[in-house]
Amino acid sequence: ADRGRWQEVITICQSILAADDCWENAYRLSIAAYAALGNRTQAVRVYGQCVERLWSELGVPPSPATTAVAEEVMAVK
Repeated sequence: ADRGRWQEVITICQSILAADDCWENAYRLSIAAYAALGNRTQAVRVYGQCVERLWSELGVPPSPATTAVAEEVMAVK
């Protein structure tokens, strides 16, 4: 049941990011959802997209909260 919920989170976040590719909360939730599903590679990829998009569109880095979520995912062995 949890897998389905996490997949739903990812789907919703993808829809949000298709409309507004700078909405950082959607990136953060996507990173957490992919990590919960055991897909670290995709979680790290989403973080990279977040960094790139925020920097190119707004000239800002991700917030500390988003960076913390990504670092937690990357630290898991």
